[in-house]
Formats: sequence, C-alpha cells, structure tokens
Amino acid sequence: MSDMEKSKVAQTAQPEIVPYDDSMYDELKALDIEVEAQVLQDAGVPEADALHSARALYDDRYRATLRRLTQEPRSYTRVARVGGHIVGWCFASKANRDNLGQDGLDEEGFAPANTIGSIGVSQGFRHQGIATALTKRFLDEVADPTAPTTIYAKASAVAFWRRMGFDVVDTDHEPERVGDVEVPMLNMKREAEES
Repeated sequence: MSDMEKSKVAQTAQPEIVPYDDSMYDELKALDIEVEAQVLQDAGVPEADALHSARALYDDRYRATLRRLTQEPRSYTRVARVGGHIVGWCFASKANRDNLGQDGLDEEGFAPANTIGSIGVSQGFRHQGIATALTKRFLDEVADPTAPTTIYAKASAVAFWRRMGFDVVDTDHEPERVGDVEVPMLNMKREAEES
C-alpha cells in the first residue's frame, strides 16, 4: 500500500484492534522493520543504512517471541488494522500478582506493574489516534488498575506518553542500540488508578 493510499484510508477509517495471531507474522514483521528504520532515519541515519540495520534485527527468535507472547495468559498482543492492513501494534502485559511475598513484592523485590513492552504505528498512520486506541484498550480492558503501568520509552515519544498519563521516572539509562545507532530511552510510569 503506497503512502498516499495509506493516507486516504487513514483519514476515513477507524482502526480495528484485534488479537495478533501467527498468520499475521510476515505483515507485522515488515511493519516493525519499517518503524525501526524510521527511528534510525529520525536519528540521522541515511535511509538505505537504516533499512539494512532494521532488517538485521529480525530472525527466527522474533517469531518465537511473538508465539510465546500470544500464549502468556497476562499478555496483550494486539494489532490495529485499517482497510485490512496492519498499521500498528501493542505488546503489553498485565501485572503479575502470583507468588508475592508478605511485603507485596516479587522474589526480585519489585512491586507488580503492568508493562507496555512494544508499540508502533506505520509512518503513514501516525497522528491518527492508533497508538492512543491501542494503549487505551490495554489500560481500560486488560491492565490491573491497582498496579502502576510502566514503559521504557523512546525519548522522541515522551510527549505522547505524557498525554496518556505517564511521567518520566528515570533518565539514567543506557540508550537502546539499533544497529550502530544509540536511541535515547526513558523509564516512564503511570500510577495505579485504584488502591
């Protein structure tokens, strides 16, 4: 689908949010490569180098990870489709309250938290409410409202996450390496809605 076709469809249709399944793998992988290549281009990497570096990130482990995520009971693995095409995704997980100690912490000393692990939207569909719809669906229907929600966000997406109710909690982290490029990342948290 060309960028012009994507733009026309995006202006006329609301995203359909559906669970990810393995039949969507090739289309999702292509979209994820597109999104990662755009991150690299935004960081100043030439387009051809960005695409090459993004493609190098994916191998058989990517498919195995997606399969494992779809089988995890607390996982939220959703894609957004517009006009029958995948235009975005969100992989997240509900807080794990299994095996907590008397202090309410897990064996590593952490309090339970919902986690948004990965979210992305095709360049031609950004600023259309797709990431918002995917995030709200997770927060409203899946996330444990008594636990905070965390994300390790790209610095370029902080304004979006702030609009979603998240605050930066830690800026002292190593950047994510994508190929030879370091992408600044920040820990962000949305407090629990209920206690």
